[in-house]
Amino acid sequence: MILPAVKDFLRNGKLLTLMLGHLTVDSYVGVIPVLYPILIGRFQLSLATVGLVSLAGGQKPGVRIRANPTALAAYGLNVDDLRTTISNANVNTPKGNFDGPARSYTINANDQVTDPATFRDIVVAYRNGAPVRVSDVATVAEAQENNRLAAWMNSTQAVIVPIWRKPDEGGKVMAAARAMFDSLEKANIRVRLDEREGLTPGFKFNDWEMRGVPVRIEIGPRDVASGEAVLARRDKSGPDAKSKASMTAIAETVSAMLAEIQASLYTQAKTAMVANTRKFDDYDALKKHMEGEGGGGFADIYWCGNPACETRIREETKATCRAIPLEQHTQPGKCLVCGEPAAERAFFAKSY
Repeated sequence: MILPAVKDFLRNGKLLTLMLGHLTVDSYVGVIPVLYPILIGRFQLSLATVGLVSLAGGQKPGVRIRANPTALAAYGLNVDDLRTTISNANVNTPKGNFDGPARSYTINANDQVTDPATFRDIVVAYRNGAPVRVSDVATVAEAQENNRLAAWMNSTQAVIVPIWRKPDEGGKVMAAARAMFDSLEKANIRVRLDEREGLTPGFKFNDWEMRGVPVRIEIGPRDVASGEAVLARRDKSGPDAKSKASMTAIAETVSAMLAEIQASLYTQAKTAMVANTRKFDDYDALKKHMEGEGGGGFADIYWCGNPACETRIREETKATCRAIPLEQHTQPGKCLVCGEPAAERAFFAKSY
């Protein structure tokens, strides 16, 4: 509906940023991994003057490979062998060319592996004449691009996924699921009950994980019989991600888990930030650190606030000011560039 207005806006030479959030999560028109390439292509085709389209608010899909060190060692391999093999299997290089009388054409093909099944069949090495495949030394699973992220998707903090196989099991499972739903709602937890039909439990699990919901509650006939539901938290993977909780205390358990997830993600993010922030009190050391493709992370320096000093840093290191902390925990010092008094420190970094 907005495309005509967008076209007019762009034809006038102005800049427009389209932010798409919570896409199709209520109507279930599609899943973000499926819609992502379609949306990008449609926007680029519809808006002739658009050179770049960014889709925000969703998670890109990814394939996660977890190496088994014991299995690798048994075959005389190491993690580098596995990494090199996977990298080589995804190399995108020209495949040949057509030479004409006046023009030459290069043949290209996308060699990127996109599905877990293909990754599992990649041959890492040969032992005693038999191939050693990725599946022999690692587990391969479809997942999200970044499993360090979680979000309240459309204000949803938890989702209940009922599971049953036999028709006569559905009634009891759904009754228990609705009871938990009511309990969670009364505790002011924003919860969804997935009652979609025609979809496998595995599809639903992946669907909600890709959407960023932090807690998934699984309930089946055995869970109803035992009085315990299975909780899966998005910020972890493997056996550590799942636990059981009493259905009568589900609200308290989920509330505590949400608080733990929030604290865990914050701690991970802060730890990563601290590990990638370096203090510099010598300008030459800063320039050396930023040389070439180096300079990852933040540079914590004294800056006098003079735009000329920032311009010099940008021209000589390609780093720019990213933030000036509101809380300054150090005494005033001297600007790293000009040596003039500086009342505060600032974070500089390269843009990639």
